[in-house]
Amino acid sequence: MISSLETPTGARWIVLIPSANDAGWREAISQAVQAAGCRLIIEGDHSFEELAADPACVCLVTDAAMTALVPSERVAILMPDPSSCASACAARYDLTAPYDLRHASNLLANATRRGLTRQPLAPAALAGGHPIAVFDDITLSPPLVVARNAGNVETAVDATRDALQMYQDGIPQPGAQAVWDSILFHYDRAIEAAQGGTTFDVTGKPRTLAYGPYFTLPAGRWRATIRFAVDDDAAMRRYRLDWGAGDDYAMMLVHPDASGIYELSIDHRFDGETGAQMRILLMEGAFAGFLTFHGGHVALLSDSETGNLA
Repeated sequence: MISSLETPTGARWIVLIPSANDAGWREAISQAVQAAGCRLIIEGDHSFEELAADPACVCLVTDAAMTALVPSERVAILMPDPSSCASACAARYDLTAPYDLRHASNLLANATRRGLTRQPLAPAALAGGHPIAVFDDITLSPPLVVARNAGNVETAVDATRDALQMYQDGIPQPGAQAVWDSILFHYDRAIEAAQGGTTFDVTGKPRTLAYGPYFTLPAGRWRATIRFAVDDDAAMRRYRLDWGAGDDYAMMLVHPDASGIYELSIDHRFDGETGAQMRILLMEGAFAGFLTFHGGHVALLSDSETGNLA
């Protein structure tokens, strides 16, 4: 971070979260800044650090973390379409799934993390084509809506939308939810992977069977509801469900005893800095059996809600 960002004067900053119409939004911002008599400087320009100290300039970046030391009244955040952020990241940064979603989740979490004078502008505020006052002297006209491009996500288009849906109204509030489909996870010995459920053979030594997706969540208490099914053989084994980030996680031991579909919930508090993951671990050797992982969903809790909390 450049030292000039610690001063109370300097450029203003616009954080634009990538979306399907990223080019249209960048052009609209450029025209609005020029109309206000200011100079737009874009992240990556050779003179970016020098000009960021100039009050007549406006800095355009994609990551709100770059504004951590900038006074909040000089920062505006635009989130045109969080559901298309992953595909936009795939195209902009040449990322493949699931790394496009991980990057998108990090940008969105950063955008909603810091306290600002003005709330991040979410789809509802940016839709309709009405002029938007980004700052007192800078008003932009939203670009025309364009058809979404699935990018590198392809068959995971719906899963991508569902995984980021918690940001559609801006900063997630208690009750906000997102669905993490099974195709977003990593597996041991997967024999049939499809949207909605992935089946694999549990035969073998104790090990991690499913894990991921390492998406960044805004700070707070989050409940993960994990859904899986076991056949008669797999039901006789012991499993552990983990929910957390890095070495900080909540766990639950499970011994199904009978075939069927199981849905279990675990609560954990996240700091908003590390990618979150669910894990299913086989705790003992298995001679046979199949488990189908159906993914899960996550929900932001209020401080008054209780459950299986780490």
